[in-house]
Amino acid sequence: MFSRLRSGIGTRISFFAFHDIITSVTGILILITLILSLYLNSTLPVSAEQEQQKQKLSATLEDLRRVSVETELRQTNLTLLATAPSAGRLQAEIGELEGRLAGQSNRLAALRQSASEEQRKADFRAEKLGLSGERERAGRIQQEIAELRETNNVEVAEALKLQEQQQRLQTAIQQVQSEHRLWLLPETGNFGKKPVLVTVSGTKLTSERFSEPASRKEFPAATARQGLEQGLAQWHRDRDYIVFYVRPSGIDAFIELSDVVRLAGFQIGFDAVEEDRQIIFAAPTAP
Repeated sequence: MFSRLRSGIGTRISFFAFHDIITSVTGILILITLILSLYLNSTLPVSAEQEQQKQKLSATLEDLRRVSVETELRQTNLTLLATAPSAGRLQAEIGELEGRLAGQSNRLAALRQSASEEQRKADFRAEKLGLSGERERAGRIQQEIAELRETNNVEVAEALKLQEQQQRLQTAIQQVQSEHRLWLLPETGNFGKKPVLVTVSGTKLTSERFSEPASRKEFPAATARQGLEQGLAQWHRDRDYIVFYVRPSGIDAFIELSDVVRLAGFQIGFDAVEEDRQIIFAAPTAP
């Protein structure tokens, strides 16, 4: 658009003679400056009057530079003015653009009116065919679907939150269980004998071999002695030795049961364990 406006044909003003005069004056001033600079560069001593003239000359040179700059600016402005389109051409193009804009506005208004008329006709046909209620029903269904999606998103977020809480709780439970577990590993030696673990509490007696879950047996406190005697009948004092782990509630029972084992000729060992500590008589497994 800018180039088209600049290409308009209007009245042209010639500044050729004015340019010649400005160029000639500038050249003369430069020549005078060069001549005077020869005297300024002289090494002869200067008087006060010559010094004053030198200062005036410097001021004149500064004015000359300023005038040269202003002259160049004026020449640039004159060139732009000479190539600028005429005011009539600009006014005509502005009017043309305004006309186009008005036409576009009228066309847009007509399209809006046509769309409104088509919508009115469509509503009339829908009402005539009994589709108005279906439209409202479809709109309500869409709204319900949006609400259900929002509710579903909320429920999913809550489920994820509950799952995260469950994982944290499970981790805490595992940590507590790990803290309340006691892993027992048999010592090497004892002349090749294998240990039999006997756990004694106030409520029961438990016997088992290392890493043999099938060998685990439990007896109530009332039949603890009979259960131990049954085990002694199956064990052999040359290849087995008995290790008692005594809980605080089973100290009295341990005293009686340890005498039974000694009388049977088995080598024994013993240690104390907390009442709620879980004893695992097996090799640890990787988590």
